[in-house]
Amino acid sequence: MEIQYRGTQVVIVLQSHNKMSLKGKSFAVDTGKLDNLIRNIVAEEKKIDEKTFAKVKKITDLIWRVAHQKRAMITKQMMKEQGRTKRVSDPDATLGVPVDTGRLQASVRQVVYRQGKSIIGTITAGGDGITYATAMEFGTSKVRARPFMRPALNETKGAVKTILEK
Repeated sequence: MEIQYRGTQVVIVLQSHNKMSLKGKSFAVDTGKLDNLIRNIVAEEKKIDEKTFAKVKKITDLIWRVAHQKRAMITKQMMKEQGRTKRVSDPDATLGVPVDTGRLQASVRQVVYRQGKSIIGTITAGGDGITYATAMEFGTSKVRARPFMRPALNETKGAVKTILEK
């Protein structure tokens, strides 16, 4: 498995078919029924591919749920101290997407697809006119970073490992 972090995008790549294990599987070989053997191997290969796809889907769902969750809001006390009239995302929160209008949160999307022998899952933020996803994740000279993709990936590492080991 390969996990790539590209700014506001997490890409999970699992190769399927490359190391198909038929250990423990047995097939009755009759020279007159070679077609059945081939069908059984193809069916087993398809099951392995479906299991791999399901694992990638489960992993992307998990990371997406953590990245997509709304960041904690500031308390009423903090609002008073900062002279605010509107509650905003707590800049000190460590998990969740910063929410003001909800557009950034709505832009966090996930997709799982096949490409050749690979199954690829992506979780992406931004696009559709949301130009500030990278600024929120990494900060700028004027705005401090409020990452949400990297913490989501770090928070789910143990669960991802467990999913892959099954």
